[in-house]
Amino acid sequence: MQYANVTEPTKKKTVLLHVIPVKILSSDGKSFTSYGLLDNGSRGTMISSEVAKELDLKGQKEMVSVSTLFEQKDEEFKVVEFKLQSANAEGEVITVEEGLVSEKFNIAEKCLPEDIDRRSHLHLADIEIPEVQLRKVSVLIGKDVSQAHEVFEVRKSNKPDSQLQALRGPLGWVITGTIHGSQNHRNISVNFVTCDKNLHYQVEKFWKVEGFGTKTSLKTRTDGEADSRHRDLILSREDMRAVDILERTTKLTADDHYETGLLWRGDDVQLPNNRREAEMRLHSLRRKFHKDPSLQEKYRTTMEDYIAKGYARKLSDEEASKSGPRTWYLPHFAVTSSNKPNKVRIVFDAAAEQGETSLNKNLLQGPDYTNNLVGVLLRFREENVALVGDIESMFHQVKVRPEDQDSLRFLWWSGSIDEAPQEYAMTVHIFGAADSPCSANFILLRTADDNEGSFNPVTTDTLRHNFCVDDLLKSVPTPEDTITLMDQLIELCAKGGFNLTKFVSNNRKVWSAIPPAKRADPSLDVNLDELPVDRALGVRWHIESDTFGFKVVDLEKSNTMR
Repeated sequence: MQYANVTEPTKKKTVLLHVIPVKILSSDGKSFTSYGLLDNGSRGTMISSEVAKELDLKGQKEMVSVSTLFEQKDEEFKVVEFKLQSANAEGEVITVEEGLVSEKFNIAEKCLPEDIDRRSHLHLADIEIPEVQLRKVSVLIGKDVSQAHEVFEVRKSNKPDSQLQALRGPLGWVITGTIHGSQNHRNISVNFVTCDKNLHYQVEKFWKVEGFGTKTSLKTRTDGEADSRHRDLILSREDMRAVDILERTTKLTADDHYETGLLWRGDDVQLPNNRREAEMRLHSLRRKFHKDPSLQEKYRTTMEDYIAKGYARKLSDEEASKSGPRTWYLPHFAVTSSNKPNKVRIVFDAAAEQGETSLNKNLLQGPDYTNNLVGVLLRFREENVALVGDIESMFHQVKVRPEDQDSLRFLWWSGSIDEAPQEYAMTVHIFGAADSPCSANFILLRTADDNEGSFNPVTTDTLRHNFCVDDLLKSVPTPEDTITLMDQLIELCAKGGFNLTKFVSNNRKVWSAIPPAKRADPSLDVNLDELPVDRALGVRWHIESDTFGFKVVDLEKSNTMR
């Protein structure tokens, strides 16, 4: 393993390493927040003795051979086990089975993530960097913890002179690149911006705010005047290719679900054999199951539900023995939520790489058919009676054509996890694939187009304008009109294979008309109970008073160096 330090070739620039705020947890429940360094050049993981002492980490001392650029020698380290999570305590908890406690932990990062002026960069402005208790690097995360190095999203600036980019992984956001200017991070000048450019960006931002909610999406077809579905976007060649694939491959199946093809970047895409990597990831999952049987039980329940509903299918021996140029195996892992402790979401890692490629690198994102979030919220406040709903497992309601399912294979145990795994394939679009949002939104709009003559314009327009992906937020003048619209929307969504459910309203008459199975809270007595607080696109909606609010947590925080 190699100790890593910030590289500063000249006095006028600082190279940012992959430093990330992390929450470090011990096996007995203690936790501490500090910074971690994701080090691709290290084969092992280290933790500072300061943090190990704070968490009272226990372990045995072992002799370890340490190699640096200049020497190799044997040193004695205490080997401990601990866990890592994002500093805001969200997302997956990653176990470090063999962390080396180092007394000489002297990684000197000159510029920490929270010191970067993200407001100077439009692509970084909305990224939140959590504060930590100890503002220095306390964990060096090596490639032995491969899960921590996964990248789910990359943000780059469109400006050619910007060298900062953000990477989102299971532990949160990393800001990396080169900062030009003074070494003093308090006065960092990330990019040279003239006064005229600054004024231009301010005016552009002003008009974007003023224009929230004014652009609309109407159609999913390209014939005639339906081209307005592109919301005045200028489609790139890649977007036009994605639209062409969707138009050619979309069809309604016998079970009233739409089916589309994957949005391949090219007709000649060939993928390498990555089964070995999928097996290694499954082996890592097996170790987690042995340590946490309850996780295994919840994971298996979710997987069996996928299979029972037809979202996934087991391949026959003949199918499993064959492979083609686009055969690809998806690693998968669990994502848990504190709001739903008894449930596990299985995420198929379409970004996992083999030979510098991945499934996502070969898929197009397609045009953005998603309604503007602020626009949906603003239209939600227009009328007196509010109606909120949710499409159940939206991505999983859109099928993938059979010839593309070979790229959605995965390994799983039909029996004991100590037996050899079997091969399965997803039959629907998956959460995490680059093209899933575009395909699912396209089909939702297509549902409105294909059934326009059977429903009134208010219903089809609601499907086009008042959904933000799978969330419905609509306001209507009267309770009677709301109930009629709700019934029509349920029927219209069912035409496309979507189950619109989990309804909420600020009107008790509407609440009473919602079928119990489709209520967000079936146990609520609308005649006696106070209407609850619900979430509306990330905003807390106090239904009884019909007001929006925000939940503020951790107001009492320790002072930082700033």
